[in-house]
Amino acid sequence: SCLYYMKKNLSLIERVNIPPKHKAGMISNYGMDLIEYDSEQAERVLQKSISIYPLGSTYSALARIQLNKKDTLKAIDLLQKSIENSQEIRIKQANLVRLSKIEQEIGNYKRANELLQQAQQLKDSLTQKLREDNVKALQLEYDKNSEQKHTDTLLIYAIVGIFFVLLLGFAISVILARQSAKAKEKAKAEER
Repeated sequence: SCLYYMKKNLSLIERVNIPPKHKAGMISNYGMDLIEYDSEQAERVLQKSISIYPLGSTYSALARIQLNKKDTLKAIDLLQKSIENSQEIRIKQANLVRLSKIEQEIGNYKRANELLQQAQQLKDSLTQKLREDNVKALQLEYDKNSEQKHTDTLLIYAIVGIFFVLLLGFAISVILARQSAKAKEKAKAEER
């Protein structure tokens, strides 16, 4: 039923006016889901996605189909296109590892080693980027907590100030009430 509704969705995606990259991504997702059930249909859908906008993940899925068909040369070509067209470091790194394994199976060990080194460099750069993002996130959280503490401190000072003003007002009203009462008593005493 999921595939049925995805197929219905596919016909709707083609009619909707959305950016080509998003449209290609949605069509590509449908093609990737189809690989397990109907690889020929999946290949047609993925080719359609590439004709709209070339995505690295789509090329990677097509390479997977070609590897299942035992067409290693096409798979290598598609993996290289995937690496070239991919914006995500993880996809590039995963495809470099796949490409390295294929080169190793062919017997091209030097090329396989070069590809693994490139994959490791991408993995290291991704790790470094994640660390930097983590440090930025921690800094933002610290700044937010610092600002919140500052706001809380100002709020406490404001509450204490208001309490002090109210206490002072109460004290002044008590003093004025006593003076007024004494003045009334004095006036009554003088009257008597």
